[in-house]
Amino acid sequence: MPTAGWYADPDGSGGLRYWDGGQWTAYVHAVPASAPWPAPAPLPKAGSPATGPLPLHPMSVADILDGIFKLLKANFRTIAVIVCVLVVPIQIVLAFLSRGTLGGHGIIQVINDPSIVSRTNRSLTTTVLQLCVELVDVLMLPFIGGAVATVVANSYLGREIGPAQALRAAAGRFWALVGGWWIHIIGELLGLLCCIVGIVPAMALFMMIAPAIVTEQLGAWQGVKRSWRLTSRRFWPTVGIMLLVAAMSSVMANVLGVVPETLGLAIGLHWGWILLALGGTVTALVVTPIAAIAATLLYFDARIRSEGFDLQVMAAGLAVSAG
Repeated sequence: MPTAGWYADPDGSGGLRYWDGGQWTAYVHAVPASAPWPAPAPLPKAGSPATGPLPLHPMSVADILDGIFKLLKANFRTIAVIVCVLVVPIQIVLAFLSRGTLGGHGIIQVINDPSIVSRTNRSLTTTVLQLCVELVDVLMLPFIGGAVATVVANSYLGREIGPAQALRAAAGRFWALVGGWWIHIIGELLGLLCCIVGIVPAMALFMMIAPAIVTEQLGAWQGVKRSWRLTSRRFWPTVGIMLLVAAMSSVMANVLGVVPETLGLAIGLHWGWILLALGGTVTALVVTPIAAIAATLLYFDARIRSEGFDLQVMAAGLAVSAG
């Protein structure tokens, strides 16, 4: 007997019959080649009118990348305010403190007369201040990630919130975000000590900390365990997407930053620091949110695959409609 599947109807009509292993159970009439086949049932979608449809089903790499730019575009004003509040002042201060680089002279002048650099001294105070500001910049990363993840998670589920609401939500989980961030830094350092390649899996395992903390209102250690649990179920795909997003972000940062940085060095950073600040601001507005958006989409994808999160969302929507 044939195995289960579709077979040409032996009467020569051109139709198809389905054999389920025991009997013929279905029949499809022949249709002209020009006739369209019935469209498959559409997959469930998330998102809002602003984002357009987003996949509420297991996501492919293309779905993740498409979702990043849809969510960034739909929420750009809100994300821009968050970045301007938390990142841009730091970029401006760092650029201002760098105005003494090469003595404030243009790179052409330095090439023609290298001795002018040796005649300029960079004060210890400036160096210490710059290091302190860079430390503040690093410490703001978990808070920025939490605020952007809050915006993105709400947008993915069809809701819209403003920057003030997102900042308040992230502030409410501030210590959890900072604690989770420090745990992930320690994990990455341990991975680096084991072997240089070991830092990559460590970064992937801790990638979903911020969206888990702000979405599920978790503490620091709970957020770390949640990220670890979700990532470990799809470890290698998560690593691949993380590396792809990191490479894409690096390219975008270089493209957006190279022109103002080159012009600033050409005219000298005595005034060219303004161009550095402008380049840093534009780069931060576009590149900084990408990692947080990717982490949030991977978080939802992992929950859809392992916990039936899509069914939970659809059931909640039906309950609201019924009410």
